[in-house]
Amino acid sequence: MRLWCDWQDMAGLLKPQAAHLLISALRDKYPDVPIHVHTHDTAGAGVASMLAAANAGADVVDVAVDSMSGMTSQPSMGAVVASVERTPLDTGTVPSSGCLSDCLSFFCT
Repeated sequence: MRLWCDWQDMAGLLKPQAAHLLISALRDKYPDVPIHVHTHDTAGAGVASMLAAANAGADVVDVAVDSMSGMTSQPSMGAVVASVERTPLDTGTVPSSGCLSDCLSFFCT
């Protein structure tokens, strides 16, 4: 049986510092377990929280297509992809070039 950790913040209240603390602690305790983080952008901090989670070691963070993101949906995919450009987390896609299928294949695998 393969273990994995799926952290769900269905209220969208996860703050960046808390995301970093939580994912860092999980990654330290379970270095080989894949970590998936899901949040909603209810409090407006979803992009920052997903970036903090990814930088802390999350393997997958949920995002939504820009036109359907924010508020009660997930954080903006374009904002997350653009924010990690030229970093170790770079997805290799260009948000402004109509990369929806590339982004979906990256984030959904």
